[in-house]
Amino acid sequence: MKHVVAIAQRPHPIGSAEHDRVRDYLVAQLSNLGLDPQIQNATGVCTRSADAGRVQNILARMPGRQNGGPAFLLVAHYDSVEAAPGAADDGAGIAAILETVRAVRAGAPLLHDIIVLFTDGEEPGLLGAAAFVREHPWAKDAAMVLNFEARGTTGRSLMFETGPGNLDAVRVLRTVPGVTAGSVFTTIYRTMPNDTDLSELALLGTPALNFAFGDGADRYHTSHDDIAHLNTGSLQHHGQQALALANAFANGPLPRQRTGDAVFFDLPAVGLVVYSEKWAMLLALVAAALAVVVIIRSRRESTRFGRDVVLGAAATIGAVVLSGAAAYLAGPRQRGWPPCWRLVNLDVTLVSRCGDCTRFQLSLHLARASRRACSITCGRPRPADSERYCHVPGGARDGRATYSNCIFDRCCFPRSHCGRRNRNSCDHRTNRVATCAFTRGTMRWRALVYAPDLCCGCDRPRWDRCVNCAHK
Repeated sequence: MKHVVAIAQRPHPIGSAEHDRVRDYLVAQLSNLGLDPQIQNATGVCTRSADAGRVQNILARMPGRQNGGPAFLLVAHYDSVEAAPGAADDGAGIAAILETVRAVRAGAPLLHDIIVLFTDGEEPGLLGAAAFVREHPWAKDAAMVLNFEARGTTGRSLMFETGPGNLDAVRVLRTVPGVTAGSVFTTIYRTMPNDTDLSELALLGTPALNFAFGDGADRYHTSHDDIAHLNTGSLQHHGQQALALANAFANGPLPRQRTGDAVFFDLPAVGLVVYSEKWAMLLALVAAALAVVVIIRSRRESTRFGRDVVLGAAATIGAVVLSGAAAYLAGPRQRGWPPCWRLVNLDVTLVSRCGDCTRFQLSLHLARASRRACSITCGRPRPADSERYCHVPGGARDGRATYSNCIFDRCCFPRSHCGRRNRNSCDHRTNRVATCAFTRGTMRWRALVYAPDLCCGCDRPRWDRCVNCAHK
């Protein structure tokens, strides 16, 4: 936990003074472990969104007996969002990798090199991972990738995403005790819009495994993602899997053999069950044939076949409903209704102009709305993006702000969103929250925002100048 305590003292978003402190701490720790860390200063341009900015990735290479050539890559990001100290996201991943390096260094050298990559700018848009893949010479050496993330502050470290052709990697994962994984998770995740650094690292085309714990998701990207709420067992589970897989992959053949995808799931007392997806159809046909045989025999032997079928179907549906209700009651959930707010006042003040960028401050005063007004005004949540055009006094043009919380179109404004980075539009960025204060029945929220004068159609490199401008 000592690394998490050092990292998660305060929020450390990209470009902040705390970010630099954490960067220097990680460089010092890697040096103390006998490695020669380097900082990759680059412009990261996300391939999945209109996001770009200057990043400072931290890298180190632990030589194996076959120095050079294919290597095993360990990845976690060291920046946080503005509102969270980042103990779980992603201080836990950083700490797990540092302890893995310490344990490996204490033993005999492994067969292959291990590359440690602490990415920068993951929260604004996977910028550090994109810069590593596109520019760093070690990227071509990565033959197996492990990424560590968090979507909450507690729970088991779940292997929820893989690279293409995961049968070989999952077979190795099966040798690790206490693994929690399922091919259904990876299949569902591939259809979701969520991203981690592995979304950019996937462009390398190498086998990969992605780990995260996700219980306590209501603390994700909030001030409660701190040391007090981080479950040390979740951190330990991260570290156990990182160390076991580092020994397995770095001591095994690299690059790995090309395989197809696997069907896999974990069972109590059995562990991870793995088989090729080529067997899935055959097993499904066998199961269907057995079901038909049972139905035919039951119909011959039972005088109340119709009633038994109806009761069986009802019992099945009832079991699903009851299990869902039990999971809901047993699991963590937000207490009470999310607070609802109405906009009282919005002030926009020009702060500075710097090259192509206009920097201005938004000050919002919101008051709590009644429950009845909330239910009438909010209704169903509206689409993620709502727009309001704000005139910037003294500016050459109107500043445009887009907010994921839809606070101008509906009154629901959860407290956990106070100060969250919004990156749904290419023509604004929330840089740093100056004030986020709640008083009795009201809330005042203030943010510094900057936007290029030449916006829509976003010339991506222009964001570098905006980021530099905002922090001058």
